[in-house]
Amino acid sequence: MSTFADRFWNRVRGYEPVFWLFFVADVLFLVLALVAYPLVESGSAAHVLIVLDLFIFVVLLILLTYLLYQCRKRRAEEEQL
Repeated sequence: MSTFADRFWNRVRGYEPVFWLFFVADVLFLVLALVAYPLVESGSAAHVLIVLDLFIFVVLLILLTYLLYQCRKRRAEEEQL
């Protein structure tokens, strides 16, 4: 009997190439935001937006890393069986 977790991760694994694409795009946007950060005047509206961007990109990077790790781990477990 398959559990909810098994069904969920099987469905997520189907989107693994899309997650890789998002991961690469997120890293590129994070690098661009980090390059732009020193160029923005502190206390301006642009500074607030770049800090929010950095926060969002880091959180998304952590989430995507976890999803890709779980996909790889489950694929390795499946190959051992």
